[in-house]
Amino acid sequence: MKKLISHDALTGVKTYHEYDHSSGNTHITESQDAQKVLDYTKRLANDPSYKAAGIKSDWYHFATVPNNVIVEIKTKHGLDIFKNEDMPKIERLLQSEYRKLLTVNRI
Repeated sequence: MKKLISHDALTGVKTYHEYDHSSGNTHITESQDAQKVLDYTKRLANDPSYKAAGIKSDWYHFATVPNNVIVEIKTKHGLDIFKNEDMPKIERLLQSEYRKLLTVNRI
């Protein structure tokens, strides 16, 4: 039986513990409801003044990537969102497979 052991209200990440008595294996899993992030990114992408204000202030917020997607990109594509050398590939990936995470209509 899965047991909730923590819930981060800020990120929406829930951590579960599950013990399999027959095999003696313990499993720790995480899940995240990304709907709040998707609503947020859609709102920003539809606000042209947000992008303009960022560029004017010397910053450019092009995406918000939830923790579970960071892990998925690492495991599925072998890319690390925290490595500058991976960013060109990650930007292309965000524009194709993860388009709903963009806070602008184009990078």
